[in-house]
Amino acid sequence: MSETAFTVRGIPKPQPRPKAELRRGQGGKMFPHIYTPSTGCAPWRKAVARAAGLRFADPIEGPIEVEITVYLVRPGRLNRKRDYEGPVLAPGAVGDVDNFAKAILDAINGIVFRDDAQVTDLIARKRYHAKGAAPGALIVVREADAVPVIFAEFAAEQTK
Repeated sequence: MSETAFTVRGIPKPQPRPKAELRRGQGGKMFPHIYTPSTGCAPWRKAVARAAGLRFADPIEGPIEVEITVYLVRPGRLNRKRDYEGPVLAPGAVGDVDNFAKAILDAINGIVFRDDAQVTDLIARKRYHAKGAAPGALIVVREADAVPVIFAEFAAEQTK
C-alpha cells in the first residue's frame, strides 16, 4: 500500500453549507434557488489543489484512505510560557471538522483521485498549531487495502 503526504500553508477554511431561498421568476412564479455563500473558502481550496498537484502526477485508481489534520491559528490565550508547546485540540474553534475535510476533499478531487466516492476511510482532525509553527493542513493519502486488517479476522469467519 503506497502512502503520500503533503502540507498546505495558510489559514484553513471550512466548506460553507449550501443555502436556499425563494426567488420570483418570469411570470411571478416562485422557485427555489440553492447557492453556496461566499466565505473566502476558494483561495484555501486553490492552495490545497496546488499543493496536491505538486505531489500527484495522475489521480489514483481504486479505494483510498485520507487522513486530514487542519492546524488553525493558535489563540493568544494558549501562547503563554506555561502552555503546551505542541498542537492543541481545537474544540471551540470556528468551523466543523467535517466541513474542513469537505473543502479539502473537494479541492483534491480530480487531482489525487478521480472521484471522491473512492474515499473509503477518512480521518479528520482539528487542532491549533504548535507554538512557533504556522496554520495549514497535513493531508495523507493511502491506497486502501481491499479488506482492512481490522476486518480480516471477521471476513475469514464469514467464509467458513
